[in-house]
Amino acid sequence: MFIEAKESGNPIPKPKKIFLQAKPEERDRLRRRAGEIFPDLEIASEPGDQYFLSSHPGAPELSALEQKFSEPARNLSPEIRDQAYLLNAENDRISIFAGGAPGLYYGLLSLAELFQKNGGALEYFDHPIFSRRGFLQDLSRGQVLTPAGFERLAEALSAFRYNWLTFNLEHNFGYERHPEIPGSDDQLLKSEAKALFELCKEHYVEVVPMQQSFGHLRGILSRQKYRHLAFDEKLLWSLDPRKDEIYSLLAELYQEQAECFPGKYFLVGLDEPFDLKKYWKPELAGGQEFPEIYLEHLRKLNRMITGLGRRLMVWGDIFVAHPELLPEVPEDVVIINWQYGTSNQEDENFYLGRSKAIAESGREFYPATATWSYARLFPELKTMESNNRNFLKVGARLGAKGALLTNWGDLGHLQLLGGIALPIAFFAVNSWRPREISLPEFGKDFALNFFNDRSGKSAELYLLLDRLNQVVSPGKFFGGSALFVLLDELFSLQYLPARSGSEPSLSDQLVKIVKETEILTSGLGNLKNSEWLLDLKPMIYALGILFSKILIQENASLIFQQPSKREEVLILFGHLSNYFQQFALALRDRWLVQAKPRGLERNLARLVKVVEGYQKRLNFLKEGKAQTWEQFRDAEEFSEYRFNLIKEMGLEGLL
Repeated sequence: MFIEAKESGNPIPKPKKIFLQAKPEERDRLRRRAGEIFPDLEIASEPGDQYFLSSHPGAPELSALEQKFSEPARNLSPEIRDQAYLLNAENDRISIFAGGAPGLYYGLLSLAELFQKNGGALEYFDHPIFSRRGFLQDLSRGQVLTPAGFERLAEALSAFRYNWLTFNLEHNFGYERHPEIPGSDDQLLKSEAKALFELCKEHYVEVVPMQQSFGHLRGILSRQKYRHLAFDEKLLWSLDPRKDEIYSLLAELYQEQAECFPGKYFLVGLDEPFDLKKYWKPELAGGQEFPEIYLEHLRKLNRMITGLGRRLMVWGDIFVAHPELLPEVPEDVVIINWQYGTSNQEDENFYLGRSKAIAESGREFYPATATWSYARLFPELKTMESNNRNFLKVGARLGAKGALLTNWGDLGHLQLLGGIALPIAFFAVNSWRPREISLPEFGKDFALNFFNDRSGKSAELYLLLDRLNQVVSPGKFFGGSALFVLLDELFSLQYLPARSGSEPSLSDQLVKIVKETEILTSGLGNLKNSEWLLDLKPMIYALGILFSKILIQENASLIFQQPSKREEVLILFGHLSNYFQQFALALRDRWLVQAKPRGLERNLARLVKVVEGYQKRLNFLKEGKAQTWEQFRDAEEFSEYRFNLIKEMGLEGLL
């Protein structure tokens, strides 16, 4: 993935020991990381003929290597130089010289990859193009990771060379001064937050605190104590910037998170204040238009964040819409420009047009891409590839210092960690040093690196499951319509694509995916990081649900024309019920090993209602309440089970 070492007939010999030289304050951590990467090697106390790894200048044994490092590293920024390294594996001796402890850690990871690929002798100088490569985990749409879940995530991020982690946090933090905010919802407790900081620090990952601070605050504003702070007490979406009390509240929330996550930055959100954009009127505040109100709010927050010794990070969507604000933005603010594209898979010009003004403003900015798993059963991998490949290229060209991969959890955050493993890896490589490589070819490298799978079948499974997005209308609606079809009333058909007569039926296309999935999963064997693959189990049962549901839709009308079809359809209802039970059990089992239970309970309650609608349909059929197909299909009593996307997303009255 990170080094292009090909298998050699004469692979470099693996030493029995390694010696690490670093600054005293970094030595112990590096030894622990080296012990984890190379559990079968001894960490020596003295250098040897076969090994010498250092991030500490001036060692006589490394003078030539240090000089070789210094030449290409001379023009690098201090932040990137600290992460750069030179790996020399020639003449039966392995040496690494790095600009700092992070660079030596990344050199160790590259050395492990070289051994894994049975690579031959090489000399390799390497550094990232973005000094800060981050990941956002949504904690406010249904899935709050447990300490075990965060440990899995942090270790994977570190292995993929991410160096910062942040969240989407609306109300799911254990605020001690405001316990009413999280209430009984799943939450990241302060003790867990402090432990997460230490865990990430051990793995060279900085945790950046985050608190939504304008819109996206229904979780707080729906609490009676804070309802009066809403701009609109019916919509309960954004804070009212005319009320000074919101700033004292935010100051206290910021202080509590800052206590848990020491560091340089604080992300305050400020994206999508839908109600303010739609309903704000100048007469509400002395003739000020919404953009002016937004800028004033941002400046107030920046003074608060600066007072904590931090730099404010803010989402960039308002500046894309109102570039005239950019000259007035405080110069130390970091703008994170989220652009995810669409299933049309836009080219670089799309992202350039939405980024150039921010880049030319002189403000530090990061491109933010997506796992493309939000509101989906499974990530749209081809769209994810296009979004990450093209936007990260544009970000690098425009001089962005960092980049961020976002993992949103709309509609209950059904996607488990394993579902996003390939997107995490793809962003990692393309934010370190972009490679022009097809997704299937990348998948083979990913399978070997992450699962130690030389067959590549684990990656084939990801690409196969992505075909669901191609079969069931990718991106036609917000999110992925396969999930909407699963949650929708049996015969509403509102989220299914129109089909031409020449196309294979949906059920034929789905059963092909089901059969190929069975073949692939049976041949995977015992792999490294297998828990990430186990997370795909609910998705496989979801395939069965969709197949059974669509087969019922395709055949139900025949009941009223061919009575012999009645028994076949009743059997299909049985299959559908069984798949739902298996899906719910698999989701529960995999969810509870990585996330807290309240979000799971809400998802299962939604599934119970879906199954209730199916059972009602079945009883309606058995009791002969309809004499014609049209009466059965259009019966009014099933309208309550139709899936209302805008309502389920909580966006009624906002768009």
